[in-house]
Amino acid sequence: MNKKSEFGRQISLLNRRLLSYINQELHSINVTSSEYIYLLVLSEKEDVTQDQLTKIAAIDKAQTTRALKALEGKGYIERKQKVTDKRSKLVSLTESGRKIVPSIKKKIKKWEEMLQTNIPPNYIDIIEMLLKTMIENTEGEHGE
Repeated sequence: MNKKSEFGRQISLLNRRLLSYINQELHSINVTSSEYIYLLVLSEKEDVTQDQLTKIAAIDKAQTTRALKALEGKGYIERKQKVTDKRSKLVSLTESGRKIVPSIKKKIKKWEEMLQTNIPPNYIDIIEMLLKTMIENTEGEHGE
């Protein structure tokens, strides 16, 4: 295996481990790895449209719709029709949604601390810079 394919495999493995961690850690509050990101975004930006959430989370519209429907069914978010545009829905956290956000943030912080274990701080800065560059390199690919 060449370096490029090994590199991609490692990123994929790390992503799968993150998803597994999120699913395991958030199981008790009935939130999945495909849902938590919306709760975090909504905790920072109240009353955003579903389209805005899709763009901010960088996730496709169909997946956003499924996740929001599930979160609404669990009582964590609510969707209301926008007064100025009946085709658009405003999404916001419910009181139940607001209550679980600190727990989610705590679990994410724990994951990030685990990732950074035994890595010098100056390397963390370099890794973050490189990851941002890789994300920029792939922007616009496959409809993202």
